[in-house]
Amino acid sequence: MAFLEISERDRLDMTKLHASISDLSKAVTWAQHVMKKKWYRGPWSRGQTYSHQSAYITSIVMAYGRVFASGRNGRRFPEKLIQYDDSEWALHHRLLEMRNAVYAHSSLDRFTVKPWKVDDFETTVIGEPINKIEETDLKRLIVMAERLQSAASKRYAEIVGPYRQSSRASDSKASVLDRAMEAIGQLEVGEAIAIPITTDPA
Repeated sequence: MAFLEISERDRLDMTKLHASISDLSKAVTWAQHVMKKKWYRGPWSRGQTYSHQSAYITSIVMAYGRVFASGRNGRRFPEKLIQYDDSEWALHHRLLEMRNAVYAHSSLDRFTVKPWKVDDFETTVIGEPINKIEETDLKRLIVMAERLQSAASKRYAEIVGPYRQSSRASDSKASVLDRAMEAIGQLEVGEAIAIPITTDPA
């Protein structure tokens, strides 16, 4: 069997780490795009820029927030891997609060509806959350996310390392290609094998 026999606890921990690394990578990519485009508009700006900005900001906040949500299996991102200073913790809490109150749910205290009338003229004054993250916070978010990715990758390697060592000791004489082909044959829809590419220094 090409796949390692991993305990259910370690498998869930590894899966949470992998999902977190993926979400953090998305958040970084989208934050970099917003910075490149200089999308720091308000909803009153002309054109479609604010709509595009809103989609990216929503995606950034949701991707970052997923890292710290336990989900149905109850697995949380390991707190010991989070090494933030005070300003980073402040942004972290603000992003999670935004996620919970604005992007995952529409908290009514973030909206205003004020009917207004003067003589024969009537209208409604409305207010909604502004989908914007300033450049300073985006830069800080990227640093935070990349640090978390590195810590999560290291922890992932620590978990899987002993299993790989044990597997090497009991491997059959089948070639690496044969074992890789066996693994490919067992892939499910949506799965892929990450193969590191090495070059011959000669």
